[in-house]
Amino acid sequence: MTFKVGIIGLHHLHSEGYIQLLGNLPDADVTAISDGDEPLLRQIGGRYEISELYTDWRDLIRNSDVDLVIILLPHAMCPDAAVQACRAGKHVIVEKPMSNRSEGILRMISAARDSGAKLTTPYLWRYCSAAEKIKEMIDEGRIGRIVAFEGRNVAGPPRRYPDGGAEWMIRKEISGGGPLHNLGVHWIDLFRWISGQEILSVAAKVNSLTHGLEIEDNSHALLVFESGAVASLDISYSAAYGYDLFVQVRGTEGVISWRPQMNGPSVIEIARGRERDVMEIEEGRIKGYGGVWGVKFLRDFLKAIEEDSRPPITGEDGYRALKVVEAAYKSSREGRFVEVG
Repeated sequence: MTFKVGIIGLHHLHSEGYIQLLGNLPDADVTAISDGDEPLLRQIGGRYEISELYTDWRDLIRNSDVDLVIILLPHAMCPDAAVQACRAGKHVIVEKPMSNRSEGILRMISAARDSGAKLTTPYLWRYCSAAEKIKEMIDEGRIGRIVAFEGRNVAGPPRRYPDGGAEWMIRKEISGGGPLHNLGVHWIDLFRWISGQEILSVAAKVNSLTHGLEIEDNSHALLVFESGAVASLDISYSAAYGYDLFVQVRGTEGVISWRPQMNGPSVIEIARGRERDVMEIEEGRIKGYGGVWGVKFLRDFLKAIEEDSRPPITGEDGYRALKVVEAAYKSSREGRFVEVG
């Protein structure tokens, strides 16, 4: 079948990227888009020849021809839209981190369960070939038992959000937070997926010393896993430009280091004693949000819908990641380790 897709929310840096990405799938077609900004709505509709335009997302959800909706609204608005979409019989993708508060994700999970709708969120780093290779090596026992992770995601200044029409991203009550909430969830989810473990407690410190916004712009966190393994995170908007990305997994018998790349090959180094093995992994290039990773993610989700199976990434995964972030914020306020709960 060909899935008819509706995009809800155009004031997001990834909205057009999803439209472009879906153009790579023969079994999906963007037939409807929604945003309260009518000039922008008409501009995007014209650019991609989408004729069904809605200034109210509720009207899009009432369109019985739409099978699947992708929600890119300001985070505080995502739960209401997702819940109503599930109740209307739509399958739902909610852009991470899904909500400004974890309670909102619980509402989505409940609505999806009650309606039979499939619910997911795009933690696309799981679909990066380098990340898949790292998980494969760990599952094979190449570095022994995991004892520690290190993750760095240092992004450039947050002015790209208002410049890109997403000024709400720097408003704490609407977005939920700064880089830890927006970017840190990627590494939190990736480390959960790689290890197969939950994070039990967090110690963290966040501040707004770089840009002086109401959201934090620097965050450091220590995560404790079920096994006692720990992860250190350095997540911020303090890079001069672009991204500074790094991931390391340390085991009892070796260390895997990875420098992820948005464009171009990723380099993985596996160290065991004095031995070093370096591999370069090249991804194909596809237009749209997430490129090859995004296509893999969408194909998996459409397959789950067709087979009525559990999506590889669930609403529960989104909930667990955001609970860790909330524990980190609480830890920073109170100056102590906080249980994730």
